Amino acid sequence: MERYKYRDVLFSTDDSLEHLCLEKNSSSIIGILRLIIGTADCRDDVLGITHVFRINYCQFPCEMRDNIERQFLCDVFGDDSENLTLAELNQYFKNSQYTNRKFFHVIEEELIRCLIADLQQHYLVAFIHLYRLMEAVSYSYPLLYTSHSKDYQGTYTLLQKYFKNDGAGELKFFSNFIKSTYHTNEFYNTLIEIDFNLIENETLRTYYFQFFKGLAADISSDSHFVIDDDSLIVKISFLNFFELLITLRNRYFHLAQGAESKKNHSSIMIPDPNLWFSLYMPGGIYWISTMLLKLIEHDLDKMYRSAPRV
Repeated sequence: MERYKYRDVLFSTDDSLEHLCLEKNSSSIIGILRLIIGTADCRDDVLGITHVFRINYCQFPCEMRDNIERQFLCDVFGDDSENLTLAELNQYFKNSQYTNRKFFHVIEEELIRCLIADLQQHYLVAFIHLYRLMEAVSYSYPLLYTSHSKDYQGTYTLLQKYFKNDGAGELKFFSNFIKSTYHTNEFYNTLIEIDFNLIENETLRTYYFQFFKGLAADISSDSHFVIDDDSLIVKISFLNFFELLITLRNRYFHLAQGAESKKNHSSIMIPDPNLWFSLYMPGGIYWISTMLLKLIEHDLDKMYRSAPRV
């Protein structure tokens, strides 16, 4: 069932840029980009309401937009865009509208639900869709990325590297890919903050902060957390934040009581799960938005490598 439909306030009257228009281009790739940069309106045909997305999730902390402009679509690619024009973006989305349609449609639908739940402060639901997004991209993303390479021997070597540690699973495969591919990128060194001051109730704020400190000490010796007891703010690297999200999901959504599962989080440990997961949604949406943006950016770069500008 197709529940959501876009309303475009930027390009609906401009036929020269119709492939940037959410109402005219059925490609999920343009929908994903417009959602994560905060330039989309989406109507829920079941409830008869329109959700307005005006948050740029591609930077941290995320930024609320007072106004939206067409140029945002180019600016989000930063210095790598090399003065990218709207006409060039329009051509890219025209060329890519039939590329991996099923994969990107699944991503788009989960992303819409994640963002709506987050805006409505249904953070536990938002986290579920965030995790479904992570699982959905864990194998396909590296394969799509490497499929753009013309160095087939090099691609084979890269895939072997990502698949190290046989049996480690899809998310570990994705973690290996991120570490190998993006370790020199600026965003890779971003420190994502978890701000416990967002919890208004002092009792829960203090409890959850102490509970997190115990969780951080238990996760992994490889994970690097900067925990400030005075400010009640935790900082964690981009890659380690991904691994934290996996741990949060495994500990809360599994409740087996055997000896091997004694670290799972019961409802006694997490008295208000919606509040607990609210702490991780700002960084989580930034994380998945950045990864989706980098995939689009890589594909866009491939198009101009194969067809240089004149």
